[in-house]
Amino acid sequence: MKAIDAHILHSLSRPRGLPESALAAARRNSWKSPTVDEADRSHRQALSHDQLIDWALAEYRACDRQSVVDAFLQGIESNHPAQRAAFSAYAIMTHLRPHAYASMFGPSMPCTVCGSRHIVEFDLEPILAGRWTGAIIAREPVMLAAYLQRHNHSPIGVPGDYGIRQFCAILDLIDASEPDETPSRLFRRLRRLPGLRLSIEEARLLLDTLGYAGILQTAQHPGFLYRYTDYLTPRKSRSSEWGYPVDFWKGSDGVNVDALANWFAAYPLIANWRSRRGRRSEGAEALS
Repeated sequence: MKAIDAHILHSLSRPRGLPESALAAARRNSWKSPTVDEADRSHRQALSHDQLIDWALAEYRACDRQSVVDAFLQGIESNHPAQRAAFSAYAIMTHLRPHAYASMFGPSMPCTVCGSRHIVEFDLEPILAGRWTGAIIAREPVMLAAYLQRHNHSPIGVPGDYGIRQFCAILDLIDASEPDETPSRLFRRLRRLPGLRLSIEEARLLLDTLGYAGILQTAQHPGFLYRYTDYLTPRKSRSSEWGYPVDFWKGSDGVNVDALANWFAAYPLIANWRSRRGRRSEGAEALS
């Protein structure tokens, strides 16, 4: 049986599944849920697998794709991780379709398609606190729905020139990778990029996000922009904590400029970015 994605091993129904740094950041920034009364904020709720799928799909359909990209770039510009968070959820939802709960091990175990249990008890506070890491922490529908719902109720502006150029600087950093570069080595270089202030968790999840979006992928392991990958995703090693598919990325895979142009068409400086190697990434060539 395939190894289970490490991110999903953290149960969303338990606050300990979220980094304390995310909870602390949420408290400092005093976020408020648009759908939960203050008196009920700490109350647990319960929804079935099918209800959660319906909720996630409804929020995805209500989402303006461009606003998700705009918010991501604003988050890069302002070093504001919560603004970047919806991009990861939206990318993963791209090809998720309605489906019935299916588990080989009974209703107490995760659905083999999406990772949700048959009945999920949850508290929105620790789930939404995860936004302060900059991306989803687990690919379960309850987190995808909550992130997109918060985005749909948040004002979104237009990113400035600095955010656009800073993202291009990230692409240049990736492009400078040696052929045998791994996500772990790239992660250490990313944290040293001038002007980009990322915690350890934020840097890791930013690379995960680029993987979900198909920007960092391989020919054998494409991102969610191209297809939905079930909950039981392969992993490069048993100890890996990287998300799928960036877990399999190497420097020789480069940046998938097709996915880049797909997401950032409204920003020519990003959409027209090209590798200094003078070629498309191997992953892009195999998928075209």
